[in-house]
Amino acid sequence: MAILFVGSRAVDLGGACVSNTSPTYYDADYSFEAAQVSAIFNGGSNGFNIYHEASVSDTTWYHFYVRTGGYLNGYSDNDGYWFTIRNAAGDIVCRWDILDGNQRSQVFGDTTAQGPDFSLPERTKLTVDVKVVVNTDITMECYINGSLMSSVTVANTGGKLGPTLISMEHEKMVYTISGDKFYYSEFVVTDNESTMNWRISTLFPASQGTYDEWAGGYNDIVNFNDGLSISTPSENKKESWGLSTYLGPATTTAVRALVTSFIGDKGQTGPTKITPFIRHDSVDVDGSPLEPDGKRLLSILTNNPQTGLPWDTADLATLEIGVKSST
Repeated sequence: MAILFVGSRAVDLGGACVSNTSPTYYDADYSFEAAQVSAIFNGGSNGFNIYHEASVSDTTWYHFYVRTGGYLNGYSDNDGYWFTIRNAAGDIVCRWDILDGNQRSQVFGDTTAQGPDFSLPERTKLTVDVKVVVNTDITMECYINGSLMSSVTVANTGGKLGPTLISMEHEKMVYTISGDKFYYSEFVVTDNESTMNWRISTLFPASQGTYDEWAGGYNDIVNFNDGLSISTPSENKKESWGLSTYLGPATTTAVRALVTSFIGDKGQTGPTKITPFIRHDSVDVDGSPLEPDGKRLLSILTNNPQTGLPWDTADLATLEIGVKSST
């Protein structure tokens, strides 16, 4: 069981996403922005792609929090799909399909089959979970707010591989001249871990930490699109920052993991790797060195490495996140 992807901001999801900071479109107890996507009138795929490693098991879960658009249900020209899940060979494994404005699960194995129709609430904030199982059969289960809405299974004697990509296309999903918008946050992909009832809290650098050895400070890494960054030409230099306030429910045991993300690159000379670390109760604990390549990197900590215990949300108030230059 493993986390394959986690993200909540426009920069995390990429594609056609733009940042929207109105709490109308996300849960402010967990996020500070939503990734906004414009669904185009009567066709024209527009959205984002999330690539991930193939599950070691036969089961992949997808989860996201979304504020849906309108003009979704009962329109005869809405004959498309919300998203498509594909494997590394480019084969379609399954889709959240739409026919005459009716939502339904759809799988592509030895044959193509659809599950029962249902309606997607319009202009509503909700959670979506999708379970995909690929072995001698292919099964897709679609959940809204924890309730199973549609499920379908077909044979897979052809040996189609499991998924490595979800494409949020919004193809022929809305029917109105002006189109409509969808707002995403709390996106997760897992290998054989149910994402039902999961919530993803996103915290951001909010104060200078103990270490200030790189050029630039915490304000320079909050906004990906402002052209600012931090850097160092030297090895074994540290930079750390405190986090914004956690506003979700308090718990001492129910945190699945702390995930930190970095986007960086190496220069022509000097350090070639970034070692993420945490600082808690005045103790630094290094993670595994990461090789920056201009793409988003994740560091996933199931337990607090300083205590060896599951994360207590109280840890977050004094926790520092940092990076160390290394080779």
